[in-house]
Amino acid sequence: MPVVTMLRVDSSIYSTSQIQEGKYTVILYFRTDCPHCQKEMADILKSGSDLKTLNIIFLTIKPLKDLKRYAKFFKLADYPNIITACDNKHEFLNYYKPAQVPYLLVFGPSKKLFRIYEGPVPVDSLKTLVKG
Repeated sequence: MPVVTMLRVDSSIYSTSQIQEGKYTVILYFRTDCPHCQKEMADILKSGSDLKTLNIIFLTIKPLKDLKRYAKFFKLADYPNIITACDNKHEFLNYYKPAQVPYLLVFGPSKKLFRIYEGPVPVDSLKTLVKG
């Protein structure tokens, strides 16, 4: 997993180097104004406890003020396994060069890239990870 620093909703800095090994990690790169991304977000949140064992990072290129509004609307602070942040230095964007959003990466428990999804992803695919 490349080291990517990001600006969290609370204005703190977070880095992928801080992610603990031992769990799958999902990074969903999205735009706050994208209808497909909003549906993907809602579907993931509806899964609730089914995905609570995953590390989930919602990462956007949009400004922090947009992300704060988005996080408040979806009540993302209520999910302890979810980090919401801005790719304010464009590190993720420059490394992966996603052609579209949503762009979802899945890293295995040892932080090695497991799978990339471009476009909407059925949440059942993520649930399969949890079940092993």
